Amino acid sequence: MHAGAYYFIEWAVKRLPPRKKVCELGSRTVIWDNNAHAHNGLVRPLFKDAERYIGVDVREGTNVDVVGNAATWRPKPKEKFDTVVCCETLEHTNEGQEICKTAFDILDRGGIFLITAAGKGRATHSCVDGGPNLYEGEYYHNVHYDMLENWLSIFEFFMIDTVTNPTDIYAIAVKRK
Repeated sequence: MHAGAYYFIEWAVKRLPPRKKVCELGSRTVIWDNNAHAHNGLVRPLFKDAERYIGVDVREGTNVDVVGNAATWRPKPKEKFDTVVCCETLEHTNEGQEICKTAFDILDRGGIFLITAAGKGRATHSCVDGGPNLYEGEYYHNVHYDMLENWLSIFEFFMIDTVTNPTDIYAIAVKRK
């Protein structure tokens, strides 16, 4: 994960009450460029007070507790989270709306959904190894404000920031229903 996305999550966590049950959708750590840049999987330490932290990703790897598709995965019946985090993942799937629905479904009332994604100006990059070339069959599409606004429309309140960094899109959504 690049510094801007990390700092957004850090900023949000510092302003929230301690989070106790956290689920990260798209949690696998991706290392590229001779380990010079680590993407995803780095926000777990920000939730040091969490009683439960579960990372879900479509591939096995570092920081993955459950291998599953975040668009369809659901926890044990009746298990809910006070926080769902999705960092640098939505641009790598054509199921962004479904992932936002997963977040909504697994959050407790009043739960927080924290999102970072590649915005309009970000260069294409692989979710397999983080490099600039996509693998055969790999999906990539930058997340635009209108897309994310539509995906988050099930939340009663949400804030989206596209001004802080022209290559990123950040959001905080609150499940009030």
